Amino acid sequence: MKQEYISKSTDIPRDLEFHDKMNDVEMIIGYRKNNEGTKEYLIKWKGKSGDNATWIAKSKLRPLRTMIKYYQSTY
Repeated sequence: MKQEYISKSTDIPRDLEFHDKMNDVEMIIGYRKNNEGTKEYLIKWKGKSGDNATWIAKSKLRPLRTMIKYYQSTY
């Protein structure tokens, strides 16, 4: 069963900078739908604790399609 996590992070990457940060993704650790119904994944960043994880809309995670499929099949 997928669990919801709450991110304490306020360091949300901006659109153009976000592509550069794709290599810094360690793993996907959560999934939710926000109030508008948009699917979001909780991203754990390499070298950062889980407390610094960030909710990112699925539409911005296209470079991580394989990681998303793995997360969905595992949880």
